[in-house]
Amino acid sequence: MFLGIIFLSMFVGNNLDYVSAVAADLDSGKYFEYVGPQLPPAGGVAIPVSSLITGEDVIFFQTK
Repeated sequence: MFLGIIFLSMFVGNNLDYVSAVAADLDSGKYFEYVGPQLPPAGGVAIPVSSLITGEDVIFFQTK
């Protein structure tokens, strides 16, 4: 439990822009939707994952 709190605080501290943008999206009625592997949105905030096939940064979920 204690380690979970430490990891959560590290994630939020390092990704404050992302967390703030997601909180604003969720407050405005948006929700996470699976979009499949896509390039991160230009000008948007995202936490991409490196594709094992192409090596490019991709996202799988997006707020809509």
